[in-house]
Amino acid sequence: MELPGKKANTNMNLQQMMDRATYNAMATIPNLPLHLTPPLRTVCVEPTNDCNIHCKMCPVRERKIGYMSLSLYRKILLETSRLKPDNLYLSFQGESFLHPQIKEFLQLGYNSGIKNRVLFTNGMLIEPYLKVIAGCLTKITFSLEGPEEINDKIRVGCKYDTVLDNIEKLILARRELGSNLKIGVNITRTTQTPEEISNFKNEMLQIVDTVSVTECHDKNNRYIRRCNRKRMARYCAFPLNSIAVLWDGSVSFCLLAATKVPTLNGVRAQDWNLAELWTSRGWKLLRNESLKQGHPTFPGCSWCERWRENRIKTWVKK
Repeated sequence: MELPGKKANTNMNLQQMMDRATYNAMATIPNLPLHLTPPLRTVCVEPTNDCNIHCKMCPVRERKIGYMSLSLYRKILLETSRLKPDNLYLSFQGESFLHPQIKEFLQLGYNSGIKNRVLFTNGMLIEPYLKVIAGCLTKITFSLEGPEEINDKIRVGCKYDTVLDNIEKLILARRELGSNLKIGVNITRTTQTPEEISNFKNEMLQIVDTVSVTECHDKNNRYIRRCNRKRMARYCAFPLNSIAVLWDGSVSFCLLAATKVPTLNGVRAQDWNLAELWTSRGWKLLRNESLKQGHPTFPGCSWCERWRENRIKTWVKK
């Protein structure tokens, strides 16, 4: 009875090894990205970039505010399904639970068959959707900045006590449904001391499954992630594994900095087949540029700090 599980694990490990070999080869041979198409790992959908709170460090209001249509969302899922991405992110900038049809978005994401369905939220608006969250997502991450006095000062309009109360209600809904939903908390290190972060981490791990800390530092180091223990990647990895579709259908290679790095000019999800776009020569050139010089040749990419500085540490509840 255990053999199918062991075989699945073996296949997964082999796939990971093949992916790593592909990325390493692409980084080593300058023009190889023009001949290879790596697997699409992540489709990121932005239901809305509207938000109910005002974080002091957030640039979301630099963009026009709007809401994605349900028909466009269906088109995105249909076209990317044959590429079998590992992850569907149902948030980008803004608060997804402001979308009046977010329940339908969650249910369609579940029906898509994409393995990991993830959403980031400030946690203030989830109470009417507790059961659909527990039933349709595989992970939800709440953004906080520390204990109440720190969080409520940085995230203006976000109430720490309300978010914790909603997390506890979601845990009860998860238990009631027998859901495998993972619940996490993310903190972005800004002015917090290491001691404050450590104390917050230890407190949160008594409640949620994971705690992650996003740190931005080391400005002169082109660090994005480790390919393996010995070799550090020195390129923007987003064009290699991700497609982001913003609420208006604009397509971007960048998951983190839509306000600073432009979307692809003339490319809108309403007019393009996203599966064909992923294998197109234009996207292959993006991958090639990223590996050859560290980033695509778009204004802003050369000084973008997101791909050079972001480091995420994650702790898992024992």
